[in-house]
Amino acid sequence: MEPRIIHLPVMKFAGCREALDLHSGNLSEVHQAWYRFFHLESGLIRHKVRNNQFWGVTSEIDSIPHTYMAGCQVTEYDNGLSEHGVELFETREQQFAMFEHSGHADNMGETICQAFEWLKQSDFELEDTYILEMYDERCDSDHQESYVVELYFPVQNAQLKNRG
Repeated sequence: MEPRIIHLPVMKFAGCREALDLHSGNLSEVHQAWYRFFHLESGLIRHKVRNNQFWGVTSEIDSIPHTYMAGCQVTEYDNGLSEHGVELFETREQQFAMFEHSGHADNMGETICQAFEWLKQSDFELEDTYILEMYDERCDSDHQESYVVELYFPVQNAQLKNRG
């Protein structure tokens, strides 16, 4: 599995966050974050980049518990959202290894493990402590077994880092 290496600008995400331990194999907190996000008051989150695109953010992957946020990309964050349990996650401009997961989202752990194996054998290393998941029109809830989800790992070239 070879990823595409891409450069992305600063991105902001607004969504519902839950603490979780991915090593336990229990994804109930991930499901809870999506449930909370999709049950927010209609129109609460303004300034969406795309209406039919949703993002999952697993952060603090170097510690336990991790956090998972289900949300959407926004151009700006309205401060009043925190009163409704909506939080902000912001990336910086950086390079990513983008992998595609095909199949049910509950099986995404296999693709993530393959991505980490690729990282170990590549000239790249993880540059930050989060992973992004992008869901769009290729994720039809009536056909979850045929999802296509893009996974973004922030990376840097290990050889360039060691020269600096």
